Amino acid sequence: MPFMSERNRKMENNEQDFINIINATENNLKHVSLKIPKKQITVFTGVSGSGKSSLCLDTIAAESRRELNVTFPSFVQQFLPKYGRPEVDRMENLPVTIVIDQKKPAANSRSTVGTYTDIYALLRLLFSRVGKPFVGYSDSFSFNHPSGKCERCEGLGVVTELDIHKLVDFDKCLNDEGVIKWPAFTTGAWRWKRYAYSGLFDLNKKIKDYSKEEMDLFLYSPQIRLKNPPDNWPKSAKYEGIYPRMYRSIITSKEGQLHKKELDRIVSTFTCPVCHGARLNAKIRSCLINGKNICEVSDMPIPEAAEFIRQIEDPLARDIKTEILKRMNALTEIGLGYLSLSRGTDTLSGGEAQRLKLASEIGRTQTDSVFVFDEPSIGLHPLDVRVLLGVFQALLDNGATVIVIEHDLDVIRNADYVIDMGPGGGDAGGRIVASGTPQKIRENQASITGRYL
Repeated sequence: MPFMSERNRKMENNEQDFINIINATENNLKHVSLKIPKKQITVFTGVSGSGKSSLCLDTIAAESRRELNVTFPSFVQQFLPKYGRPEVDRMENLPVTIVIDQKKPAANSRSTVGTYTDIYALLRLLFSRVGKPFVGYSDSFSFNHPSGKCERCEGLGVVTELDIHKLVDFDKCLNDEGVIKWPAFTTGAWRWKRYAYSGLFDLNKKIKDYSKEEMDLFLYSPQIRLKNPPDNWPKSAKYEGIYPRMYRSIITSKEGQLHKKELDRIVSTFTCPVCHGARLNAKIRSCLINGKNICEVSDMPIPEAAEFIRQIEDPLARDIKTEILKRMNALTEIGLGYLSLSRGTDTLSGGEAQRLKLASEIGRTQTDSVFVFDEPSIGLHPLDVRVLLGVFQALLDNGATVIVIEHDLDVIRNADYVIDMGPGGGDAGGRIVASGTPQKIRENQASITGRYL
């Protein structure tokens, strides 16, 4: 039995109940015109290259984003992504469109499930108001804030240490090739010049023979402006020791990620020995609610954390509790209850990232919003597909329209409306082969998809 068989599939005749697309020719589309019912699930299917993405992503989503951007002042527009006008004569009744794909959030070691969903911000507020003893306002409970983060790991929960003997060959001098074993420090490279042209060192003296003063300058010096630099020293440059330069410019930057294999050779990463991965300092961790600090609550699986929140009886917590529980329930409903709020977003799978994006949307009023899903069932177990269908229903219940690019037969069967594109891919595609309810698609002899329903 279809998952959503009980839902009313009646199509209204009011034109405002449809998104109208007139003569779309983006990419391989062959003058496609169609109506997409609002506040229903419409699945676009067909063989690979049939024009599904061209219509849903490159036409519908692109035009919605372009129209949204032009509503902002010109000053703001210059900082927004630029979207060209898609190849389509006209589009009518197009709401704000949100694309949900399996792309992971941008890699950020400070981003967690809690911060991404804003649940952690609410937890910070809760502990600042209810926790005992009082240790500061909500900002103090942030591992990105100076008053809250662990001094040792800077709020990362892990410590990355540079093995200087794997980076520097102390038996060589600065004039020797390979004295500093990092791509940008090769002899003659600009980072090498920051040491060789500083005038601070004898270029033919082995580093192991440096005096204590020379060694401290070479390894640990903070950024300083040289008093009497040689003529070949850049006028605006500052000198900086190896340790601070590596941490500032490489280990914690994109350059380090670009050379991750090289970086892994010279650094070791381990759980912070001071905060034990909690990210917050001891003062903040001393603030408790019912015997638990904010780090311990963040480490709980979400259902367990939700139960902890429910047990808080302080009247000051009432409104905050309601909002936290609403967002936690959303995560549980979409099958992410096994996660903790402290879980880093950079460790999530594509499917988990997709559902995490949805968690912030479920529960909000989505009146006249369109959600476009790009093959959301890829890599999902059949049980997870059922969860996905439940997510679609939750969005509909909140007033949204759902558009899905999909090949999964279970998803297609549970659609309100199906648009089968093709008949082939590339130049052989770009047309609507069949459209209607899953039953009509199944009965249509021209539909390849219908043969399998």
